Amino acid sequence: MDKIKRTRILIIIISVVGLLSLFSLTMTMIAWGTASSTIFYIILYPTFLLSTILIIAKLRIGFILTGVISLCYTILLTPDIGEFLIFKLDNLALFGVLLIPYLTLLVLTPLTIKYLTTNSKQGPLVLKLAIALSIGFLFYAVLDRYDKDYRDSIFIELTLTDGDEAKLVCRPGFADTRGFKISTDSRNLIEVAKKRGDFLHGSYLLSNVGITKRFKFDKLISVTITDLGGEDLNEKLTWDKEKLNGDTSFLNK
Repeated sequence: MDKIKRTRILIIIISVVGLLSLFSLTMTMIAWGTASSTIFYIILYPTFLLSTILIIAKLRIGFILTGVISLCYTILLTPDIGEFLIFKLDNLALFGVLLIPYLTLLVLTPLTIKYLTTNSKQGPLVLKLAIALSIGFLFYAVLDRYDKDYRDSIFIELTLTDGDEAKLVCRPGFADTRGFKISTDSRNLIEVAKKRGDFLHGSYLLSNVGITKRFKFDKLISVTITDLGGEDLNEKLTWDKEKLNGDTSFLNK
């Protein structure tokens, strides 16, 4: 069996593995996906199935289409892979649903390039570039998490002291016992809290408080309050992790 035949068979096998492993992710996106990327998952999967059939039929367009699809999938999944590798590596379900498809796609891109450039003088160089590109995506997925902000929302119980300083108890929700305490004398935050909060037993209760969590890889660095109940603050208030007095476990990704 010559090299071209072996490469073609390998591409078919990996494509089938990719289709099987991507099925669950695609169905989940169709059922629950709300992000703008959902439409791409809906389009790419049947196109991937078609390209695999074209490869089995030995049509060159199938290899070109598979290469393009694997690259598109890789770009689409890279942010999720970064989050998985940094925060959710112990999640065995995601290992099968996310990591295996991703690795499959990383392999498919250089394989299709290899098949398409077998008889080209520039083939070896193009193949090396394709391999470097695939490895680069994987490195980028991790390095992108070195210093990154993540949006979230929390519940805050704000109490004013005699000196008009605000004491904040921050929790994931109203009935949750986990929480940490911070304080501020920001007039802007206090004014917005009075306008947006529900006053009960001497405190202002604020739901859906927008925050930004800054992480370096999986280590929480700081928390910034950006808005109260949808109303942006004039000044963003930031507290380093060391200033958060209490349980901050719920802030972890």
